[in-house]
Amino acid sequence: MAHTLKLNIYVLEIKKRGERTPLTWQEFYKNIYGIEETRETTKDRQYSMFKNALLTRFGERFTENENRTKGVSLKNFEFQSSRNIFSGTFKGGLTGIEQELFHNNNANETTGILGYNDIATLIYYFKLWTPYDSNIGILMLQSYASLGCNAEIADVLKKFFQSLGYTLKLSRFVPHEMIEHFKRTSSIYQISFERKNLSSDTRHQLSPIYDEFPNVNAKLIFSGFRVSPERVWDKLSSQNIKLLEADITMLEMATNDDYTTIVSYEDAEGHKSNLNISKRDSELKPNIFLPDTLKEDGKEIPELTKIDRHTNSLLETIKQEIGYTVQNEN
Repeated sequence: MAHTLKLNIYVLEIKKRGERTPLTWQEFYKNIYGIEETRETTKDRQYSMFKNALLTRFGERFTENENRTKGVSLKNFEFQSSRNIFSGTFKGGLTGIEQELFHNNNANETTGILGYNDIATLIYYFKLWTPYDSNIGILMLQSYASLGCNAEIADVLKKFFQSLGYTLKLSRFVPHEMIEHFKRTSSIYQISFERKNLSSDTRHQLSPIYDEFPNVNAKLIFSGFRVSPERVWDKLSSQNIKLLEADITMLEMATNDDYTTIVSYEDAEGHKSNLNISKRDSELKPNIFLPDTLKEDGKEIPELTKIDRHTNSLLETIKQEIGYTVQNEN
């Protein structure tokens, strides 16, 4: 079975450590790499210094996560200062465990050994957009449905900014049209209700076995059905009913505010996503899967020119959604 390519998108904010107001990228670059020349020359040199600093710190060796189970290293890394874009690849994969290598048609003879300090890597693509006059940026990280190093590369970037005295915030982002497409092609297959930290009286009524555990939660799960999202929401609004009408005050679920409601979606290809309707600003954020046409011929890894073009197009869509105008670009 082919390995599916995925893409995660993050909105970035950068703040000086201890401060609340996000900086523009121009302010950040000027603070770190202050150069008094023409704007174009300044920007080009600042981007070059930023690139070299990242490569120096994370390109010479693999940076491992805290558990020493994965490692990542930046590799090809270029920038286009006129478009505020950094892009390239990093390598990453499993480490910290000895692995035997076999050919898939012979389970008796090993072809090699990966030692404790070896890393079995895959190539990953990334794109970083840091608009000079804006206080937000965009990070795109490609991964695989079966394996990814998103958390590790995000941690690398966070630590890099921390070393400079800044805090980098990453918030997951999915373009609106992708969310709407997922809704149109999905069914709701499960609804769950969870109450956290039941009181001591409630725990005792349920069973004395829970008396000594203060963090006991109660969760009701309703499954075994499939229904279109439109049918669910239309029925709720037209008939003025709730997803949970039963009286379950014994579980401290008297009102909607007492518990968390999670609605689970699944599309025809088995891709799933959850919506927490208990949060006012909650939004469905399905995974983004990339087409196989972006792979190298005969391989399961991304073809860099193709994925670069694809993410460039996606970036233009994101700019429109966040209200970024072209005149800010230079």
